[in-house]
Amino acid sequence: MQQQEQAALRRGEIPSAFRSRLESASRFLLMMDFDGTLAPFEADPADATPYPQVEAVLDEILESGSTRVALVTGRPADRLVPLVRLCRPVEIWGIHGAERLHEDGTRTLVEPGGAETIALSKCAKWVRDAGLLDARSTPRLFLEQKTGTIALHWRGAGDGEGERVRSAVAPAWSELVERTRLGVMDFSEGIEVRSMDVTKGTAVRTMLDEEEAKIGLAAAYLGDDLTDEDAFAAIRGRGLGVLVRPELRPTAAEAWLRPPPDLLNFLRLWAASASQARAR
Repeated sequence: MQQQEQAALRRGEIPSAFRSRLESASRFLLMMDFDGTLAPFEADPADATPYPQVEAVLDEILESGSTRVALVTGRPADRLVPLVRLCRPVEIWGIHGAERLHEDGTRTLVEPGGAETIALSKCAKWVRDAGLLDARSTPRLFLEQKTGTIALHWRGAGDGEGERVRSAVAPAWSELVERTRLGVMDFSEGIEVRSMDVTKGTAVRTMLDEEEAKIGLAAAYLGDDLTDEDAFAAIRGRGLGVLVRPELRPTAAEAWLRPPPDLLNFLRLWAASASQARAR
């Protein structure tokens, strides 16, 4: 995966070539992660809400009628629906691209194979048997089980405590998923077992392929986490990958925004371009 040097990306700077594409586009594809991108992380994921004004600007974008908006998340799609209050339903890709919830409510899901299902159960059992979910443990951990993946969260713990848990869990999980199509992946404040074949990049490539026949397309993917790197790689050369996070890190994205101010500026630029396209 190609990654930019940190010094090559300047906060809030959008490549001039992409600005020109936005100004001349007649059709737009805006793909975004949720947690850490549109909304700050919360200790309880059910408490996450978008940054102030984000939903209002997204409504502007939707009302222009020229932008296909999609959310791409590690959460199951139905857990995201009540947290995003927009003027109309949008497409949601859940479980890192394994699930697709269309605007009309229809849903498709890539189910794990038998070997993967067994390995996931063993990984969850290992966490419980190790006593990591004990209410008295430090840091307090949360095990999230989804179709085809499990994630162990340590939200709110310091870097040292999180690294201590990761160092214990990663080798055990890696051994349990050997000879399967699963991999052990890090993400912000957690570690996860998920498919190596279906990623957020899968979702991005599918949507780009569906839109590619349309002339004058401008496409972007916004994300913050290591799980978004597959999406940044997938959109490279076909649109703009945008890293949205307070601190810059090595990334395959081609622009960096700090939330919420830079994020809002970018969405407002997008809304203005979509409105101009409608007027044309």
